[in-house]
Amino acid sequence: MKVFILLALVAVATATNFYNAGVCPDNKGSGERWNPVGTCSECYCDHTGYGCSGCDAITPVIGCYQVVDTSLSYPECCPRLECPPIDPMTGK
Repeated sequence: MKVFILLALVAVATATNFYNAGVCPDNKGSGERWNPVGTCSECYCDHTGYGCSGCDAITPVIGCYQVVDTSLSYPECCPRLECPPIDPMTGK
Protein backbone atom coordinates (compact mmCIF):
# COMPACT_ATOMS: atom_id res chain seq x y z
CA MET A 1 0.00 0.00 0.00
CA LYS A 2 2.83 2.42 0.82
CA VAL A 3 4.42 1.83 -2.60
CA PHE A 4 1.12 2.55 -4.36
CA ILE A 5 0.74 5.89 -2.54
CA LEU A 6 4.30 6.90 -3.45
CA LEU A 7 3.73 6.04 -7.11
CA ALA A 8 0.48 8.00 -7.13
CA LEU A 9 2.26 11.06 -5.74
CA VAL A 10 5.01 10.86 -8.36
CA ALA A 11 2.43 10.71 -11.16
CA VAL A 12 0.70 13.96 -10.16
CA ALA A 13 2.45 16.09 -12.81
CA THR A 14 -0.36 17.11 -15.16
CA ALA A 15 -0.66 18.83 -18.49
CA THR A 16 -1.94 22.41 -18.72
CA ASN A 17 -3.38 23.03 -22.16
CA PHE A 18 -6.14 25.48 -23.09
CA TYR A 19 -7.35 27.88 -25.78
CA ASN A 20 -9.36 31.09 -25.26
CA ALA A 21 -11.15 32.77 -28.14
CA GLY A 22 -10.98 36.56 -28.22
CA VAL A 23 -8.35 39.19 -27.47
CA CYS A 24 -4.82 38.14 -26.54
CA PRO A 25 -3.58 39.30 -23.10
CA ASP A 26 -1.16 42.17 -22.54
CA ASN A 27 -1.60 43.56 -26.08
CA LYS A 28 0.16 40.55 -27.58
CA GLY A 29 -0.21 40.21 -31.35
CA SER A 30 -0.91 37.31 -33.66
CA GLY A 31 2.16 35.10 -33.97
CA GLU A 32 3.69 36.10 -30.61
CA ARG A 33 4.82 33.42 -28.12
CA TRP A 34 5.70 33.87 -24.44
CA ASN A 35 6.40 31.92 -21.26
CA PRO A 36 4.16 33.10 -18.38
CA VAL A 37 6.17 33.92 -15.26
CA GLY A 38 6.02 31.26 -12.56
CA THR A 39 4.82 28.48 -14.87
CA CYS A 40 6.36 25.79 -17.01
CA SER A 41 4.30 26.55 -20.09
CA GLU A 42 4.32 28.41 -23.39
CA CYS A 43 1.49 30.57 -24.72
CA TYR A 44 0.81 31.90 -28.20
CA CYS A 45 -1.56 34.29 -29.95
CA ASP A 46 -3.24 33.80 -33.29
CA HIS A 47 -5.92 35.73 -35.17
CA THR A 48 -8.80 34.19 -33.17
CA GLY A 49 -7.42 34.11 -29.60
CA TYR A 50 -4.64 32.59 -27.53
CA GLY A 51 -3.67 29.27 -26.00
CA CYS A 52 -1.13 27.78 -23.63
CA SER A 53 0.56 24.40 -23.48
CA GLY A 54 2.16 22.89 -20.40
CA CYS A 55 3.90 19.70 -19.37
CA ASP A 56 2.49 16.25 -20.08
CA ALA A 57 1.84 13.82 -17.26
CA ILE A 58 4.68 11.47 -16.42
CA THR A 59 4.26 7.80 -15.65
CA PRO A 60 6.17 6.58 -12.61
CA VAL A 61 8.63 3.72 -13.00
CA ILE A 62 9.85 1.73 -10.02
CA GLY A 63 13.44 2.66 -9.17
CA CYS A 64 13.32 5.99 -11.02
CA TYR A 65 12.85 9.46 -9.59
CA GLN A 66 11.35 12.72 -10.82
CA VAL A 67 13.66 15.62 -11.75
CA VAL A 68 12.45 19.19 -12.29
CA ASP A 69 14.56 22.23 -13.20
CA THR A 70 12.39 25.35 -12.87
CA SER A 71 15.24 27.59 -14.03
CA LEU A 72 14.75 26.33 -17.60
CA SER A 73 12.14 27.43 -20.16
CA TYR A 74 9.34 25.28 -21.53
CA PRO A 75 9.56 22.41 -22.40
CA GLU A 76 12.94 21.78 -20.71
CA CYS A 77 11.43 22.77 -17.32
CA CYS A 78 8.91 19.90 -17.44
CA PRO A 79 9.29 17.06 -14.94
CA ARG A 80 11.16 14.03 -16.26
CA LEU A 81 12.17 10.66 -14.88
CA GLU A 82 15.77 9.71 -14.26
CA CYS A 83 16.59 6.08 -13.73
CA PRO A 84 19.79 4.51 -12.47
CA PRO A 85 21.78 2.59 -15.09
CA ILE A 86 21.05 -1.12 -15.38
CA ASP A 87 23.92 -3.57 -15.70
CA PRO A 88 23.04 -5.78 -18.71
CA MET A 89 24.97 -8.69 -17.15
CA THR A 90 23.07 -8.73 -13.84
CA GLY A 91 19.84 -6.90 -14.73
CA LYS A 92 20.34 -4.70 -11.64
